[in-house]
Amino acid sequence: MIEIAHAVSTCAMAGIALFVQIVAYPLFARVAERDLPGYEDAHASRTTIVVGPLMAVEGATALLLAIDPPTGIGRVLPILGLVLLLTIWLSTFLVQVPIHAAISGGAGRIQVR
Repeated sequence: MIEIAHAVSTCAMAGIALFVQIVAYPLFARVAERDLPGYEDAHASRTTIVVGPLMAVEGATALLLAIDPPTGIGRVLPILGLVLLLTIWLSTFLVQVPIHAAISGGAGRIQVR
C-alpha cells in the first residue's frame, strides 16, 4: 500500500510540475506588471492547496520505503529515491520559493538564468 501511495503521489507531482512549467509559468508573462504580485499570490495559494498534501504523502512514503524497503528491492533504490526527492525539495525551497516571494513582494519581472 505504501508503494502505491508513493507512486501515485510522485506521478501526480510530476504531472503538476509539467503543467506549471508548460502552462502556468508562461502565463505570468501575460500579466501586467502592476497586477503581478496579486496574480502570484493567487497562484501560490492555489498551488499550495494542491501540492502540499501530495508533497506530504510523497515525503512520508519515500521515508518509509527507505527505512523498510519492500521485499526483494534492497535499500539502494529507496534511499536513492529519498535523496533525489530531498534534492528536488531543496531546489524548490532555495530557488523557486524565493523567486515567487520576490514577485509577490512586487519585484516585478524576475530574470532567471
